[in-house]
Amino acid sequence: NRVTYARELQETAGLAASNQTVSTYIQVAREYGARAAQAGQNPPHDVEEWTRVEGLWQQAIAQLNLVPQTDLVGYAAAQELKARYTDDLAQIQVRKVQEEQAVRSLAAANTQINRLLASSDTADRGQLISQIRGVINQLEHIDTGTTAYAEAQVLLMQARNKLDQVDAEFGN
Repeated sequence: NRVTYARELQETAGLAASNQTVSTYIQVAREYGARAAQAGQNPPHDVEEWTRVEGLWQQAIAQLNLVPQTDLVGYAAAQELKARYTDDLAQIQVRKVQEEQAVRSLAAANTQINRLLASSDTADRGQLISQIRGVINQLEHIDTGTTAYAEAQVLLMQARNKLDQVDAEFGN
């Protein structure tokens, strides 16, 4: 019957268009995911770069969220990718927070060092040692894999040497 054939043809065309749309969403998500993975390679990265990588993962996930549940095969594929991309996004967010904390800790340590340098002539031995230990403690909490780590290690070595020097000067 002609009406049945026309309706089946229309349904088939609609299904093909729907499958093409779902495939496009998934392909675009994969492209965002590939760019995010590439951008996140070879850390350390500054906060701005981690934010850019985070945004790429979020774009990938947003594309996957467009896949309708009515397309069972496409939806299943999208959810599988979404689970992986959500894990990748979470890892990037952790790295971003570590970087933010490292930069803050390094800035705080530099502030302490500047205060210490300004008051080192007037500080008594106990106060000086306490301040140096405070700097050391601040620097020891800077994570590897951050942009602040290398500078923190140099400052940490200098602070430890200064602590040894103060101990030697005061005969401890």
